[in-house]
Amino acid sequence: MIKENLLVSIIVPCYNQGIYLSEALQSVMDQTYFNWECIIVDDGSTDSTRKIAQEWCNIDKRYTYIYINNQGVSNARNIGISYAKGYYIIPLDSDDKLSINYVEEMISNFDKETKVVYGKLEVFGKVKGKWLLAEFNFEDLIFSNMIHCSGMFRIADFKSIKGYDSNMNEGYEDWEFWINLLKNGGKAKMIPSACLFYRRRQKSRMTNIDLQKRYRLIAYIYHKHSYLYNSYTENYLKNININFAYCFYLSAKMYNKGRVNELKKYYDFKLNSELNKYSFFHKKKILLNWFKKGKLNISFLDVLLK
Repeated sequence: MIKENLLVSIIVPCYNQGIYLSEALQSVMDQTYFNWECIIVDDGSTDSTRKIAQEWCNIDKRYTYIYINNQGVSNARNIGISYAKGYYIIPLDSDDKLSINYVEEMISNFDKETKVVYGKLEVFGKVKGKWLLAEFNFEDLIFSNMIHCSGMFRIADFKSIKGYDSNMNEGYEDWEFWINLLKNGGKAKMIPSACLFYRRRQKSRMTNIDLQKRYRLIAYIYHKHSYLYNSYTENYLKNININFAYCFYLSAKMYNKGRVNELKKYYDFKLNSELNKYSFFHKKKILLNWFKKGKLNISFLDVLLK
């Protein structure tokens, strides 16, 4: 039983993924919930995206096509949502698909305390299988995203945080968006009776994120929401992964020069605490591996090998 018959706006940014676009749009057409609009945002594509999108607009007036100059997925989603008339928003990447009951299940499970609902996740394409999502907990979310990009949220909440961060064009923009959306309270709920089908391709924007780019993106998130993370760097004994300790330090190097020395001491402490249980030669192997991965400054080596 559907509690509401509110309009849902499904936002589909597309950049040179015309080959997959019809599958995504067909999954919208197949929804058991009928009161939707679908806004296709062509982010400067040079392939068949325009032709395919316009064909779908001719099939059903609930589809709308917008062309913009390429500025990345965050900007494309923001532009699409600026045209939206719905009470709720669902972003859908143009190479993914929704289960036929996705919108119905999302809207049926929304309540006043909830800020986002999302379905389970299955992978298809080059890799197939279920992707187990961790149970939502905000303290876990700030270190690792467990909400995929196609969660449903209120347009009013979107406007209150001014949308997606257009500085995050290389990835993790959805993770930062969820942190921003939920940092002042509100629940997130995963609904196992609906599913986002996430296409795994050999090459994609996410597979192109190497370790250094990943660390830079996380460092930016830490800088933007530094007050959420300050308690970790003020309490050296808090348990935290060495990768995140490095990102705290990198964030200071990139954005907050006044905290560099403080965060260097913090990172040094975390490195030493990780290495204490190993012998001298095992330490050398670990340090070399960390250095090759780019999460260790060469100036630390002498200190850590004492």
